[in-house]
Amino acid sequence: FTSSLVPIPLQGSQTQIDASPSTSDPNFSDINNVLCPSGPDGPGQSWFAGDGGSALITVRTQTQLMAVGLRLGNTFQSDHGTTTFR
Repeated sequence: FTSSLVPIPLQGSQTQIDASPSTSDPNFSDINNVLCPSGPDGPGQSWFAGDGGSALITVRTQTQLMAVGLRLGNTFQSDHGTTTFR
């Protein structure tokens, strides 16, 4: 990391992260897996939205954050992965 790219932890007792729709597969349903992933891609490490639609991810930190970027992990699992982010 450099002085212009410093991670801000989003996991914590005051942070609320919601995502829907999520896959029904319990191996890929934990939204926390998209926040600066550091492990290998796959079951227990990746998050899938529900098939065939758009997902909404909301992060509430209960504090003010001064950030100019956001890093999310994308999966490389077959037939899955984010193609558009806005």
